[in-house]
Amino acid sequence: MMQVYKCLDDIITKIERQEQIILKARLHLGSLAIIDLHKYKYNSRLDGAEVFKMLFGISDSNPFGNFKMEVDENGYITILRELRICQRDWLLFNIFIDTGTVPYYDAFLLDKKFFSVFVANLNTLQEVCAKLGGIPSFDLFYDNVYKSKEVVKVNTVEPLNPEADITGKYQWVACRSSSQTDINNFINRLSLEDGWSLASIDLTDDIPIHYYYRNWETDDV
Repeated sequence: MMQVYKCLDDIITKIERQEQIILKARLHLGSLAIIDLHKYKYNSRLDGAEVFKMLFGISDSNPFGNFKMEVDENGYITILRELRICQRDWLLFNIFIDTGTVPYYDAFLLDKKFFSVFVANLNTLQEVCAKLGGIPSFDLFYDNVYKSKEVVKVNTVEPLNPEADITGKYQWVACRSSSQTDINNFINRLSLEDGWSLASIDLTDDIPIHYYYRNWETDDV
């Protein structure tokens, strides 16, 4: 009987090793991420995301099977680093997978001044999802957002950067930095009480650009 129990224990141990649920991953710029494969495998917001599931070895139905996940010298998987997905990108992705929304969306619905921050998050998440093979639930969310009357109204009224302000409606200033300390110092010097508001965040390059605007009739700082 003891031999039977030992045999079963060996089988269970092998299965646990083969089906590792929690992984460590290395992100772009060296940050560390903890990945819960169980959450991704059974999350309805990842239904139809077959490339994503193949990349992380959790596809049960794809005829091509799963990709082998490469690891570094510390045993951390490297797929996110190879795709240049940074800590902020991965945070936005997980917020959407967990909640079905994007940071600042609810705030934008209450106050249009949050539109640019919300759109910056939305566009960043769109790029992340594309890198991961496409996420159908996010595509649906994205389409619904841009069809909503709130977004249509803002898009047809307000420019988001100096290039889009073809009529010279506003004064513009910009801060190019990835350091929150630098951004906070810039905002303090700018003084939002003098009429400046965040218009948009350009995330095209690795270092984002924060655009602020105000009406021309506002007195100079």
